[in-house]
Amino acid sequence: MDWDINQIISSKLFISILQSILITIGVIVLTRISKSLRRKLESKFIRANLDQDHITQIRTLLVAVDYILQTLIVFLGITWILSIFGVNIVPLLTTVGIVGLGITLAAQTILRDYISGFLILLENIFLIGDSVTINTFSGIIEKITLRVTYLVDLEGRRIIIPNGEIRTVTRGKSVYSQFILKLSLPLTGEIGNSIRVIESHFSSWTQNEKLTSILTDMPRIFDTNIYSDSSKEIRIIVRAKPENKDEAAIILFDWIKKILNENGIELIENKPIIV
Repeated sequence: MDWDINQIISSKLFISILQSILITIGVIVLTRISKSLRRKLESKFIRANLDQDHITQIRTLLVAVDYILQTLIVFLGITWILSIFGVNIVPLLTTVGIVGLGITLAAQTILRDYISGFLILLENIFLIGDSVTINTFSGIIEKITLRVTYLVDLEGRRIIIPNGEIRTVTRGKSVYSQFILKLSLPLTGEIGNSIRVIESHFSSWTQNEKLTSILTDMPRIFDTNIYSDSSKEIRIIVRAKPENKDEAAIILFDWIKKILNENGIELIENKPIIV
Protein backbone atom coordinates (compact mmCIF):
# COMPACT_ATOMS: atom_id res chain seq x y z
CA MET A 1 0.00 0.00 0.00
CA ASP A 2 1.42 3.30 -1.13
CA TRP A 3 1.33 6.25 1.23
CA ASP A 4 1.01 9.77 -0.11
CA ILE A 5 3.05 12.01 2.17
CA ASN A 6 0.95 15.02 1.27
CA GLN A 7 -2.24 13.17 2.21
CA ILE A 8 -0.72 12.09 5.55
CA ILE A 9 0.41 15.63 6.38
CA SER A 10 -2.93 17.08 5.46
CA SER A 11 -4.92 14.39 7.25
CA LYS A 12 -6.98 15.38 10.31
CA LEU A 13 -5.34 12.70 12.46
CA PHE A 14 -1.84 13.97 11.71
CA ILE A 15 -2.86 17.55 12.49
CA SER A 16 -4.45 16.43 15.73
CA ILE A 17 -1.34 14.50 16.74
CA LEU A 18 0.88 17.47 15.87
CA GLN A 19 -1.34 19.81 17.90
CA SER A 20 -1.26 17.38 20.82
CA ILE A 21 2.52 17.23 20.71
CA LEU A 22 2.73 21.04 20.66
CA ILE A 23 0.29 21.28 23.58
CA THR A 24 2.29 18.70 25.52
CA ILE A 25 5.48 20.64 24.89
CA GLY A 26 3.70 23.81 25.96
CA VAL A 27 2.52 22.15 29.19
CA ILE A 28 6.05 20.95 29.96
CA VAL A 29 7.50 24.39 29.25
CA LEU A 30 4.88 26.19 31.37
CA THR A 31 5.33 23.83 34.32
CA ARG A 32 9.10 24.27 34.15
CA ILE A 33 8.67 28.05 33.95
CA SER A 34 6.44 27.89 37.02
CA LYS A 35 9.02 25.84 38.92
CA SER A 36 11.87 28.11 37.79
CA LEU A 37 9.92 31.22 38.81
CA ARG A 38 9.31 29.70 42.24
CA ARG A 39 13.02 28.98 42.71
CA LYS A 40 13.99 32.48 41.59
CA LEU A 41 11.54 34.02 44.06
CA GLU A 42 12.90 31.80 46.84
CA SER A 43 16.46 32.89 46.02
CA LYS A 44 15.38 36.52 45.96
CA PHE A 45 13.86 36.31 49.43
CA ILE A 46 16.88 34.42 50.76
CA ARG A 47 19.20 37.15 49.45
CA ALA A 48 16.95 39.75 51.14
CA ASN A 49 18.46 38.63 54.48
CA LEU A 50 15.10 37.66 55.98
CA ASP A 51 15.12 35.53 59.09
CA GLN A 52 14.76 31.77 58.75
CA ASP A 53 11.15 31.77 59.97
CA HIS A 54 10.00 34.14 57.24
CA ILE A 55 11.99 32.24 54.61
CA THR A 56 10.28 28.99 55.67
CA GLN A 57 6.90 30.69 55.55
CA ILE A 58 7.47 32.15 52.08
CA ARG A 59 8.90 28.88 50.73
CA THR A 60 5.85 26.92 51.92
CA LEU A 61 3.50 29.41 50.28
CA LEU A 62 5.44 29.38 47.00
CA VAL A 63 5.44 25.57 46.90
CA ALA A 64 1.68 25.50 47.47
CA VAL A 65 1.00 28.09 44.75
CA ASP A 66 3.39 26.32 42.33
CA TYR A 67 1.66 22.97 42.94
CA ILE A 68 -1.80 24.45 42.29
CA LEU A 69 -0.57 26.25 39.14
CA GLN A 70 1.12 23.15 37.69
CA THR A 71 -1.96 21.02 38.39
CA LEU A 72 -4.14 23.57 36.58
CA ILE A 73 -1.76 23.71 33.58
CA VAL A 74 -1.70 19.91 33.23
CA PHE A 75 -5.48 19.64 33.59
CA LEU A 76 -6.12 22.29 30.93
CA GLY A 77 -3.58 20.64 28.63
CA ILE A 78 -5.24 17.22 28.93
CA THR A 79 -8.75 18.58 28.29
CA TRP A 80 -7.48 20.55 25.29
CA ILE A 81 -5.88 17.43 23.76
CA LEU A 82 -9.03 15.39 24.33
CA SER A 83 -11.14 18.04 22.62
CA ILE A 84 -8.77 18.00 19.64
CA PHE A 85 -9.41 14.26 19.17
CA GLY A 86 -13.14 14.85 19.24
CA VAL A 87 -13.77 13.72 22.78
CA ASN A 88 -16.74 15.54 24.28
CA ILE A 89 -15.18 17.01 27.40
CA VAL A 90 -18.47 18.35 28.81
CA PRO A 91 -19.53 14.96 30.27
CA LEU A 92 -15.93 14.49 31.40
CA LEU A 93 -15.90 17.84 33.17
CA THR A 94 -19.29 17.01 34.68
CA THR A 95 -17.97 13.66 35.89
CA VAL A 96 -14.81 15.28 37.22
CA GLY A 97 -16.96 17.86 38.97
CA ILE A 98 -19.16 15.22 40.58
CA VAL A 99 -16.16 13.13 41.60
CA GLY A 100 -14.44 16.25 42.88
CA LEU A 101 -17.53 17.16 44.88
CA GLY A 102 -17.63 13.66 46.36
CA ILE A 103 -13.96 13.80 47.24
CA THR A 104 -14.45 17.26 48.70
CA LEU A 105 -17.29 16.06 50.93
CA ALA A 106 -15.36 12.95 51.96
CA ALA A 107 -12.15 14.83 52.61
CA GLN A 108 -13.54 18.17 53.78
CA THR A 109 -11.61 17.90 57.06
CA ILE A 110 -8.32 17.47 55.22
CA LEU A 111 -9.15 20.30 52.82
CA ARG A 112 -10.07 22.51 55.76
CA ASP A 113 -6.68 21.72 57.31
CA TYR A 114 -4.86 22.72 54.10
CA ILE A 115 -6.85 25.92 53.64
CA SER A 116 -6.32 26.87 57.28
CA GLY A 117 -2.60 26.11 56.99
CA PHE A 118 -2.33 28.29 53.90
CA LEU A 119 -4.07 31.18 55.71
CA ILE A 120 -1.90 30.73 58.82
CA LEU A 121 1.23 31.09 56.70
CA LEU A 122 -0.22 33.86 54.54
CA GLU A 123 -1.37 35.98 57.49
CA ASN A 124 1.75 35.29 59.56
CA ILE A 125 -0.32 34.20 62.58
CA PHE A 126 2.67 32.48 64.18
CA LEU A 127 6.17 31.37 63.21
CA ILE A 128 8.60 28.59 64.06
CA GLY A 129 10.10 29.23 67.50
CA ASP A 130 7.18 31.31 68.77
CA SER A 131 5.89 30.68 72.29
CA VAL A 132 2.15 30.17 71.86
CA THR A 133 -0.99 28.73 73.33
CA ILE A 134 -3.10 27.02 70.66
CA ASN A 135 -6.58 26.14 71.89
CA THR A 136 -5.60 24.57 75.24
CA PHE A 137 -2.03 23.53 74.36
CA SER A 138 0.99 25.68 75.26
CA GLY A 139 4.54 25.37 73.99
CA ILE A 140 7.00 26.30 71.25
CA ILE A 141 6.19 26.04 67.53
CA GLU A 142 8.56 23.41 66.11
CA LYS A 143 7.26 23.07 62.54
CA ILE A 144 4.43 24.37 60.35
CA THR A 145 3.07 22.55 57.29
CA LEU A 146 -0.02 23.20 55.23
CA ARG A 147 -1.90 20.41 57.05
CA VAL A 148 -0.63 20.35 60.64
CA THR A 149 1.30 22.40 63.18
CA TYR A 150 3.89 20.78 65.47
CA LEU A 151 4.03 22.14 69.02
CA VAL A 152 6.53 21.10 71.72
CA ASP A 153 5.24 21.65 75.25
CA LEU A 154 7.20 22.44 78.42
CA GLU A 155 7.73 18.72 79.11
CA GLY A 156 9.26 18.12 75.69
CA ARG A 157 6.23 16.32 74.26
CA ARG A 158 5.39 16.90 70.60
CA ILE A 159 1.77 17.89 70.03
CA ILE A 160 0.43 17.65 66.47
CA ILE A 161 -2.51 19.96 65.84
CA PRO A 162 -4.47 19.84 62.54
CA ASN A 163 -4.59 23.38 61.21
CA GLY A 164 -8.34 23.18 60.69
CA GLU A 165 -8.85 22.67 64.43
CA ILE A 166 -6.94 25.80 65.45
CA ARG A 167 -9.50 28.19 66.90
CA THR A 168 -7.65 30.45 69.31
CA VAL A 169 -3.98 31.42 69.40
CA THR A 170 -2.16 33.33 72.11
CA ARG A 171 1.18 34.33 70.67
CA GLY A 172 4.34 35.61 72.29
CA LYS A 173 6.03 35.41 75.61
CA SER A 174 4.37 36.66 78.77
CA VAL A 175 4.99 40.29 79.64
CA TYR A 176 5.03 39.39 83.31
CA SER A 177 4.52 36.49 85.69
CA GLN A 178 2.01 37.15 88.47
CA PHE A 179 2.10 35.35 91.81
CA ILE A 180 0.94 35.81 95.39
CA LEU A 181 3.47 36.16 98.20
CA LYS A 182 2.21 35.16 101.65
CA LEU A 183 3.54 36.74 104.86
CA SER A 184 2.65 35.47 108.33
CA LEU A 185 2.65 37.99 111.20
CA PRO A 186 2.32 37.03 114.86
CA LEU A 187 -0.96 37.98 116.55
CA THR A 188 0.96 39.52 119.45
CA GLY A 189 2.00 42.60 117.44
CA GLU A 190 0.09 45.50 115.97
CA ILE A 191 -1.17 44.10 112.68
CA GLY A 192 -2.47 47.39 111.34
CA ASN A 193 0.87 49.08 111.89
CA SER A 194 2.68 46.25 110.08
CA ILE A 195 0.44 46.68 107.06
CA ARG A 196 0.95 50.44 107.01
CA VAL A 197 4.73 50.02 107.20
CA ILE A 198 4.73 47.60 104.25
CA GLU A 199 2.41 49.74 102.10
CA SER A 200 4.36 52.92 102.82
CA HIS A 201 7.53 51.34 101.48
CA PHE A 202 5.93 49.79 98.36
CA SER A 203 5.70 53.22 96.74
CA SER A 204 9.50 53.49 96.89
CA TRP A 205 10.21 50.10 95.30
CA THR A 206 11.68 51.75 92.19
CA GLN A 207 14.54 53.11 94.33
CA ASN A 208 15.75 49.55 94.92
CA GLU A 209 17.89 48.38 91.99
CA LYS A 210 17.33 44.69 92.71
CA LEU A 211 13.55 45.10 92.71
CA THR A 212 13.45 47.22 89.57
CA SER A 213 15.51 44.61 87.73
CA ILE A 214 13.00 41.82 88.39
CA LEU A 215 9.59 43.44 89.04
CA THR A 216 7.35 45.02 86.40
CA ASP A 217 4.91 46.79 88.72
CA MET A 218 4.47 47.93 92.30
CA PRO A 219 3.49 45.07 94.66
CA ARG A 220 0.19 45.54 96.46
CA ILE A 221 -1.56 44.00 99.44
CA PHE A 222 -4.94 42.57 98.51
CA ASP A 223 -5.96 40.30 101.44
CA THR A 224 -5.44 40.75 105.19
CA ASN A 225 -8.35 38.74 106.55
CA ILE A 226 -6.85 35.26 106.94
CA TYR A 227 -6.21 34.18 110.53
CA SER A 228 -4.88 31.06 112.20
CA ASP A 229 -4.41 30.22 115.89
CA SER A 230 -1.13 32.11 116.16
CA SER A 231 -0.78 34.28 113.06
CA LYS A 232 -2.43 36.59 110.58
CA GLU A 233 -1.66 36.26 106.88
CA ILE A 234 -0.96 39.11 104.53
CA ARG A 235 -1.18 38.29 100.84
CA ILE A 236 0.63 40.41 98.29
CA ILE A 237 0.14 40.37 94.52
CA VAL A 238 3.48 40.56 92.72
CA ARG A 239 4.19 40.99 89.02
CA ALA A 240 7.70 39.98 88.00
CA LYS A 241 9.52 39.36 84.75
CA PRO A 242 8.59 35.83 83.57
CA GLU A 243 12.10 34.42 83.94
CA ASN A 244 12.62 35.89 87.44
CA LYS A 245 9.60 34.67 89.37
CA ASP A 246 11.45 32.65 92.04
CA GLU A 247 14.24 35.20 92.35
CA ALA A 248 11.69 38.00 92.68
CA ALA A 249 9.93 36.18 95.52
CA ILE A 250 13.19 35.80 97.46
CA ILE A 251 14.39 39.38 96.94
CA LEU A 252 11.01 40.94 97.73
CA PHE A 253 10.60 38.78 100.83
CA ASP A 254 14.06 39.74 102.12
CA TRP A 255 13.32 43.41 101.41
CA ILE A 256 10.01 43.34 103.31
CA LYS A 257 11.52 41.36 106.16
CA LYS A 258 14.33 43.91 106.54
CA ILE A 259 11.85 46.79 106.59
CA LEU A 260 9.70 45.10 109.24
CA ASN A 261 12.74 44.24 111.37
CA GLU A 262 13.81 47.88 111.28
CA ASN A 263 10.40 48.72 112.72
CA GLY A 264 10.54 46.03 115.40
CA ILE A 265 8.24 43.59 113.59
CA GLU A 266 9.17 39.92 113.15
CA LEU A 267 7.83 37.53 110.52
CA ILE A 268 7.00 33.98 111.53
CA GLU A 269 8.54 32.31 108.45
CA ASN A 270 12.13 32.70 107.28
CA LYS A 271 11.60 32.07 103.59
CA PRO A 272 9.08 33.23 100.98
CA ILE A 273 5.88 31.26 100.50
CA ILE A 274 4.12 31.52 97.15
CA VAL A 275 0.43 30.60 97.01
